[in-house]
Amino acid sequence: MTEKLNLYTLPLTGIRLIEASAGTGKTWTIAGLYVRLILEEAVPVEQLLVVTYTRAATAELRDRLRKRLALLLAAFEEGGSEDDFCRDFVARFAEGRELAIARLTRAVAAFDEAAIYTIHGFCQRVLAEAAFEAGSDFDPELVADLDDLLHAAAADCWRREMHAADPLWVAYLLSQKESPAAWAKRVQPHLGKPYLHYPESEVSDLAGVAADWRRARLGLQSALAEHGAAALQELLDHPKLNGRTYKKDNIPGWFEELHELAVADPMPAGGGKALEKLTATALAAGVTKGGIPPENPLFCEVEAAATALEALKQSLQARLAALNHWLVREIDAELAKRKVEQGVDGFDDLLTRLAAALQGPGAAALQAAVRQRYRVALIDEFQDTDPVQWDVFRSLFADGGLPLVLVGDPKQAIYRFRGADLFTYLKAGRQAEQKYVLDTNYRSVPPLIDGINALFARQSNAFIEEIDYEPVGARGKLALVSVENPAPIQFRMLPAQVAEKGEKPWGKTEAAQAVIAATAAEIVQLLAGAELEGDGARRRLQPGDIAVLANTHTEAAAMEAALAAIHVPAVRQTRESVFASDEAGDWLRVLVAMANPRDEAAIRAALTSLCMGYGAAELVVLEQDDAGWESILQAFARWHELWQTRGFVVMFRAWLDAAGPDGLTVAPRLLALPGGERRLTNLQHLAELMQTASRTQHGMAALMAWYEKRLADPGAEGDAALLRLPSDAERVKIVTIHASKGLEYPVVFCPWLWNGRLLQQGEKAARCHDEEGRVWLDFGSPDHDERMERYRQETLAEKLRLLYVALTRAKSRLVIHWGLIDRAGESAKGEEGLHTSALAWLLHGSGSVGGLRQRLSSMTSADLLADLKTLIAAAPGSVAVTMLEADAEIGRSPFDEGGGDEQPASGFSPPQLSCAQFHRTLHSAWRLSSFSRLTSGRERETERPDHDARAAAPQPVESARTVFTFPQGEVPANVAGTCLHAIMEDWAIAPAGLGVAGLVERQLVRHGIGVHWQPVVAQMLETTLAAPLDGGDLRLCGLPTAARRAELEFTFPLHAARMNELPALLARFGQPAAFVEAARHLDADIMAGFMKGFVDLVFQYEGRYYLLDWKSNWLGPSFADYAAPQLEAAMAQHHYYLQALIYTLALDRYLARRVRGYDYDTHFGGSYYLFLRGMQPDSSATGVWFGRAQRGLIAEMGLLLCGGVLQSN
Repeated sequence: MTEKLNLYTLPLTGIRLIEASAGTGKTWTIAGLYVRLILEEAVPVEQLLVVTYTRAATAELRDRLRKRLALLLAAFEEGGSEDDFCRDFVARFAEGRELAIARLTRAVAAFDEAAIYTIHGFCQRVLAEAAFEAGSDFDPELVADLDDLLHAAAADCWRREMHAADPLWVAYLLSQKESPAAWAKRVQPHLGKPYLHYPESEVSDLAGVAADWRRARLGLQSALAEHGAAALQELLDHPKLNGRTYKKDNIPGWFEELHELAVADPMPAGGGKALEKLTATALAAGVTKGGIPPENPLFCEVEAAATALEALKQSLQARLAALNHWLVREIDAELAKRKVEQGVDGFDDLLTRLAAALQGPGAAALQAAVRQRYRVALIDEFQDTDPVQWDVFRSLFADGGLPLVLVGDPKQAIYRFRGADLFTYLKAGRQAEQKYVLDTNYRSVPPLIDGINALFARQSNAFIEEIDYEPVGARGKLALVSVENPAPIQFRMLPAQVAEKGEKPWGKTEAAQAVIAATAAEIVQLLAGAELEGDGARRRLQPGDIAVLANTHTEAAAMEAALAAIHVPAVRQTRESVFASDEAGDWLRVLVAMANPRDEAAIRAALTSLCMGYGAAELVVLEQDDAGWESILQAFARWHELWQTRGFVVMFRAWLDAAGPDGLTVAPRLLALPGGERRLTNLQHLAELMQTASRTQHGMAALMAWYEKRLADPGAEGDAALLRLPSDAERVKIVTIHASKGLEYPVVFCPWLWNGRLLQQGEKAARCHDEEGRVWLDFGSPDHDERMERYRQETLAEKLRLLYVALTRAKSRLVIHWGLIDRAGESAKGEEGLHTSALAWLLHGSGSVGGLRQRLSSMTSADLLADLKTLIAAAPGSVAVTMLEADAEIGRSPFDEGGGDEQPASGFSPPQLSCAQFHRTLHSAWRLSSFSRLTSGRERETERPDHDARAAAPQPVESARTVFTFPQGEVPANVAGTCLHAIMEDWAIAPAGLGVAGLVERQLVRHGIGVHWQPVVAQMLETTLAAPLDGGDLRLCGLPTAARRAELEFTFPLHAARMNELPALLARFGQPAAFVEAARHLDADIMAGFMKGFVDLVFQYEGRYYLLDWKSNWLGPSFADYAAPQLEAAMAQHHYYLQALIYTLALDRYLARRVRGYDYDTHFGGSYYLFLRGMQPDSSATGVWFGRAQRGLIAEMGLLLCGGVLQSN
């Protein structure tokens, strides 16, 4: 019987089970019970046991309880509070106010002694405090890494098994890639589980079946020698053999397999196809109607060999299954013995030792000691328990009549892979005196919860196991507004793919690419205009308000890369090890070279790592420079010596400061790469772990061996090696569903809920429960198939619970991608595919996994959509479905990476790629041209980001530091221009709202300019950013980071032409006379080839795209020198009008490929040239030149420069 929880009347006796659905205030409830036990029962905090399952959860719970007690004490002392929790308790204990204050005062003062622990922390404390009663060692060493002991135990078992083993058995084990390491990995998840049951293994006599196989092999060998040639010819000439089954091209190869099989001793490696096709039975079935089967004696010998080999394989498989059952028990026992010998414990040993003590002769004394120490127990996250944990708490508290409150949610039991056992929770629930539920969600808006309620109501057994879904109400207030469709649950349907024989399901790879692109595009769209509204406040949606939930680290990494490509700030929050990162392998290459400084091949490999920054071209140049190469060898020798003589950390710091071919040290180089902050964080994390390990791994070789071992097994280092966040900046959170448990976000994307898998490839261990709740581990037995089916069902049940966790993270909006994807799961023999998706079970289920697969095998996208429409009808206003367009350019921002000639990315119709055929002739007259080359007249001028290298230098007569005197001759004018451009580029890629002081100072120092110029340059930057460029609201400081793109590089093809055609073209379109006259002085031919350049800034404003160029030219000592006439003259003198036209043409091509429905007149806003020295606050009268070439002029420029290569838009 289930009852709605009333916090204030819950009996504080016996076993009480509280089921707290997601977002229903579980921690608030625990705090309320904690306060009641203090106020009503006078339980001191050191006797009020609270247990949860992770260190992070324990620390958070301890902090929240401490704060709650302090607030409540203040409320009692002041006689009231604005906090609902405090106000309710003050009102309920008004008559005993003084007593309540006294008890709370004591609780707050003694809170450092509060008994709030992890499960392992509790066990450790009991074993230490009641060591005599528990019969335990007072002080065993607690270690997190028992890998060495485990591998030693596995190696010992390997030696015992291999000693005097039959060669055939040894050959079979090696053919199955068995090894001590494989055994250790296989048994590790099952160690320390005394509740596991194993089937009785029936193993036949290997010697007998092995002898049968050897006789059959010798018979085959003899028959091949006598009849092989004739048999082969008979098959090749047979007129009635089925040509599709017995292709003549394949038959000789099968006979070669037979010959290999006949001499295979002791164990054949192949021969499967030959034994399948060349038996007498198979050949009899392979002749067409009226045909006589081949009757060569060889085929009877093949049949005998096939039968004998099959019997041998079955015997070997049964023997291996029995071996695996023995290994789990044997390695478990051997590992326990070795831990006792070495005086160490693992964390799980604390629990098993306490459980064993409670079954031993000192159990009564131990129970009495614990019950005297603790008067009540609150167990948080109880759905993550297991049989050992439950036996401990039941024995210590419930059996002694002490209150035991269990708080959890079976719908969120998702840690089976860590040993959590839902069936134990259900068993405990049946033993509870009463079960209570929290039925109001305070996280999510009501329509979102209505939709989730409707979804789980679609199946009577929604969670398969004996878990009821109790619909909950909702009181969340944070709504997403300013969006096209207000429904909080949004399904995005992949479009149908039409094939010759009906609809073609999406493949997993192309579907993954499509949903990643669609998710990235929608995030950009939401950040552009969506808002959050709640409690009377309204604000713009920020990247930190959004989460993308992934099934795997691979999916998370792909999403992170997609968002980085369009400059959306994002961070992965996963429990992935830093040893599994790319940087870990990169750093290994450097370490190997440092450890072997005479190995030039290792040094080359190190140099080409991302850390050190050498590309192939730089490496070739370096190797041709004897002095340069020698300096590199000396550097590695120096680092080697530092490592040996002064330690790892000294070497690491010296290496960090080494400059590479780009002139940068390691940190700036990594930061400049995509995801640079993450890369640098990982590298520093790896170095920190190595420094810590160096305290126990003495010497370079030992530390290197430790590091390589960690790379081979990234998870071995535990929590210390988990990836760290690169910064606290506001970013889109990319989280695995497991890691998201307990977290909440306003907007949640679930792109991969269609991606299901029940078994891993080659998985043989069936760990499941029987009708009596016993846990079985079966690697192979007569009941293995039945248990494996039960294991699949339990896996799907856990996936349903994982789905519940994913769906309940959102406060305001939940976006789910769906479609006809990998429908029948052909890719993995049915172990993965849409039918194994938990969401498919709810939306399209038909009672069983097999039934769901059968139903999905005939469904179309229209059928899926029909099921979704029934969900919409069940929850009006909660759910909406949008069909993604097949030809939409999804996930590509106008500020995405790539050059102008890149093909547009389609989220849904990836082209069929093939190698291009090269038919042209290359001519030596082809050149790479640029604006600089056209205007300078220098043949070898190469294009680079425009830094006004030839801007006129100021010639100040006064000494005051102003924007007009900068830099007063401290550096050449071109260096000052480069510095100013670098500052503006830094601003363009910096997060919105970042202060300018740091940007300015860093670049001044880098360019050798005194920091005393910082106020002047910073003021110039702030003035430029605040200036109303259009005389109205367009100000650079108002542009979000996502709406601007710095240093846009472009390349487009040119054909040969002469620039003497340009003046007439400019005059015809009414360009200023100064530009026409300047064009007449250009004396440069355009040679066939490519035009290359960099646009300082491209930005988007009110739906239009603008290009902008920074100019540091000195035109005079006053603002009047930067008025419109003077700017026009400067534009003419330096041919910037031509630069603007080339850049406009490039941007036009770029946008046409990336903006759907692009139109020049609609989407292109114009060109801004900002002369930085002339910018004034709140004015565009000086320093700002704006132009917008007519559509026809850009089309004619395209014809002039490119001929027919680029068509006019």
